[in-house]
Amino acid sequence: MPFLLLEFNDGFSVVPDNWYDDKKNTAFYPPGNLAHMSRNRLVKDKCAPQKHWKKYKVKKLHQILETFEEANDVLDYFLDCSASDVSEVERRYKIRTSENCRSSKLRKIDMQGNSRNQIIDSSGEELSDRESTSLPPYPNTPNMFDMDLSGRDELLGELPTSTPKKVYKKSPALQLTDEEFKTNTSAKIGKILYQQKILDEQQQIILLNQEKILGLLLQKESSLPQLESDEMRKMFPLKTVQDLDNLSSLITEEEKMKQLVRICKSVGGIDVKQSVMRRLLADNLCAAFSFQGRRKKPAFDHFLINEAIKSSIKERFPEATDPVVDKYVKDHLRYAPQREKRINGNEDDTLKEVIN
Repeated sequence: MPFLLLEFNDGFSVVPDNWYDDKKNTAFYPPGNLAHMSRNRLVKDKCAPQKHWKKYKVKKLHQILETFEEANDVLDYFLDCSASDVSEVERRYKIRTSENCRSSKLRKIDMQGNSRNQIIDSSGEELSDRESTSLPPYPNTPNMFDMDLSGRDELLGELPTSTPKKVYKKSPALQLTDEEFKTNTSAKIGKILYQQKILDEQQQIILLNQEKILGLLLQKESSLPQLESDEMRKMFPLKTVQDLDNLSSLITEEEKMKQLVRICKSVGGIDVKQSVMRRLLADNLCAAFSFQGRRKKPAFDHFLINEAIKSSIKERFPEATDPVVDKYVKDHLRYAPQREKRINGNEDDTLKEVIN
């Protein structure tokens, strides 16, 4: 696949033939944000044109060469020659290629001026022998960065990167002095600090609002029920059946039931399940009941206080089930007489010691 030496409106360039469209007389060219070595690598490897590449109008197709090194040497030779005397450029080029035909990778031209490769102009017609061996006029220095940028705002914004003409343009009008650069930098830093200050103030306002909302919720939850709960706490432990009946009639109200559950949940201790029973019921009252009403004793599970005990324990221990909680209540009721007897015995012993 050969390489083409093309002349664009703003200079010469070497491209592979798969970048050139002979029907439209246009050629692809990579964007200008690529480095010079990267563009040469794309040309040498004959990469396929990418979608974001643009096409440029070809002014003239000068030569077709077999290798990239050969095409690059011809292009460098053109740029090294003086543009003041075109005939001298042709003569020097013929002499150089004839003397170094073996060592140089340039295109071979014989001493009579006959070219082994055809040279085709932009119209597609083959040139004569005289025209094929003559070099094109040396062009003016190509301006690959012909773009008119005006205003400092465009310099601070995004620069277009579609072609080399739009990337590395340096306009004297856009160059900032040290003082202007410091002023712009200070203004931007001040703006950032101001925005940061606003964000900090908003964060403080949010935290204060959250604290207020949390305080209102806690106050609403614990204001009146707390007072009523304190009154209910004074009823415990229940010592008589009449006390138990009074509590049962009281907790028929849903709000009173919730207060009793909260009281049960607030009971601590190593064994919470037994601590709740000791906190609510005295041993003499527990000894008067059976869980299911056996031995001619009233059934404890018929009272609403049993439901409050279950609810409080299950809320604190989600893994606890009704049978597990019932077992603790049964055991506490079953061994209540022994506890009462032991406590009474200890009191009698203490009284005797005091008398003696």
